[in-house]
Amino acid sequence: MKKTVNFNKKAFRAGSFSIIVSVIALAIVIALNLLVAQLPESILRPDSTPTHLMTIGDETKDILKRLEVDIEITHYVDSSDGSASADTGYISGILERYAEASSHITVKTVDLINSNVMDETAGENTVKITSVNSDGSERRSKSVAADEMFMCEMSGYEGQYMSRSEYQQMYSYYAAYGQTLPSATEYFFAENEITGAIDYVMQETLPIVYCLTGHGETEIGDDGFGKIATDENVELKSLALQSGESVSVPEDAKCILINIPTADISAEEADALKAYIQGGGTVMLSTFVASYSAESMPNLAGLCKYMGLTAIEEQIIEGDDSHYYNYINYLLADITGNGITSELDSTNYYFYMPYGHAITTADMSTGEEETEDGEENNAPVVETYALLNTSDKAYVFRDEDGDGNPDEDVTRSQYTLAYQSVLMSDTGEAQGELIWFASPGAFDASYASGTGNAALFTKVLTKTCEKSTGVSLIGKEIKSSTVTVTESQMHTFVSVACGVIPVAIITIGIVVWALRRRK
Repeated sequence: MKKTVNFNKKAFRAGSFSIIVSVIALAIVIALNLLVAQLPESILRPDSTPTHLMTIGDETKDILKRLEVDIEITHYVDSSDGSASADTGYISGILERYAEASSHITVKTVDLINSNVMDETAGENTVKITSVNSDGSERRSKSVAADEMFMCEMSGYEGQYMSRSEYQQMYSYYAAYGQTLPSATEYFFAENEITGAIDYVMQETLPIVYCLTGHGETEIGDDGFGKIATDENVELKSLALQSGESVSVPEDAKCILINIPTADISAEEADALKAYIQGGGTVMLSTFVASYSAESMPNLAGLCKYMGLTAIEEQIIEGDDSHYYNYINYLLADITGNGITSELDSTNYYFYMPYGHAITTADMSTGEEETEDGEENNAPVVETYALLNTSDKAYVFRDEDGDGNPDEDVTRSQYTLAYQSVLMSDTGEAQGELIWFASPGAFDASYASGTGNAALFTKVLTKTCEKSTGVSLIGKEIKSSTVTVTESQMHTFVSVACGVIPVAIITIGIVVWALRRRK
């Protein structure tokens, strides 16, 4: 006898409905995961660091907008300890922002432990930036080491940065002798280094600034202002104008820097520099009143006078205590906002001009003069801009009684410590220029970071080298956050929230449906 099976339509409909709902829920979860995966990293992993370490600025975005070649960024990591370090998280986070900002940029991560890395320069958290030609071949590359991105600034030595490893070495050395090294604040310079590397690899040739030699000039060096030039992807080269059969400035010179000469240039060199300015070149000059004078350097002084400028050949003393640093001859100048300083913010920088003397406009003949051979010679037309001034309480150093101290009975006035003079053509168009800083410390390495000196030097490089945007960026202080989540922990949380929990809920629903169906 056949057993009759009762078909419960109501239970079947309820079970079918549960299955359909579960399938729909699963489809929604999958769709949401696919959609979330397409969201930019800045939304998936917002920059919650107090100083926005993983956020790129407007200067970087301006440079990325000009990208016309593809850029490959490789981030080398070390997984030997099984988890990503905070440093790795900072770097990977900011690299994703670069990829978001430009379709020309791709970022990949290479594990030094599990990959056969042939690049000997690759260390943990090294970032390699490579530009790629249209045929896929490598155009130019540059690597940035972790030590270049994580820097320290010791208390009492503000503006002077060293790598984290250098500070740790100094700390161990001091501790070995029972001494205590001043505490240090850590900074993240990744944007400065990576943006500079991108600007470097995207160029076919680098602009060149020549540093004049042969007259006792002070070298800029690789550190300090030389590092600023490197960060700006400007090449510094030495130039000896007196060598060779003819005296002339190289055609590829974007600027000639004459830094604190102690001897005069020759008449031929002065003529070559004059011709260079007439052709649209820029001469940047810094002088020290102890060695510079119209009498001791008539040829250099003649070039300055040709550009409408002359020196007050005595040291300037500051009478306003807010306009000097520690000593009355360590001048802190005010920005004027004229000429090349018009784009600088006067409230954010100190302009250090120690042992400064003053510059003023020269008496220029506006009429026609006659040369020795009887030809008429029109005086050049120049436009001058005062760039840096003292307070109105400054005065010229006088020591009539010979005691080494400045006289009290002095005339106080405002003096100009830096001038820009632009040579104008007959049609009123700007040609070349002379930018003169009347201080031996204008380009001293001590003032190469976070100062007005550095900002103004960068602005000169940006202008003369025809760069639309500067790439010397300030580092961001690394501060502890209340909650620290590593990248691996973040991925675990996302997997649990978007995968494990929804699947568990669906599984429970299916089990409940199956149990009800049996009843």
